[in-house]
Amino acid sequence: MAEAKQQQQQPQAATAAAASGVWKTVKPFANGGASGMLATCVIQPIDMVKVRTPPHGLGLPASAGGLV
Repeated sequence: MAEAKQQQQQPQAATAAAASGVWKTVKPFANGGASGMLATCVIQPIDMVKVRTPPHGLGLPASAGGLV
């Protein structure tokens, strides 16, 4: 009886070890994807504001505004 119980525990341990090995392989890709999505969601709005905001003091003089 004890031998049968011991044999049942060994495959479960092997399955847990295999799942742990898969996670070690997938973890860098999951972390990279999550960090890329977070960076895009944070940086893109900031960059859009930066691009759409005109710099102060640069541009056409007020008298040339009607020529364009």
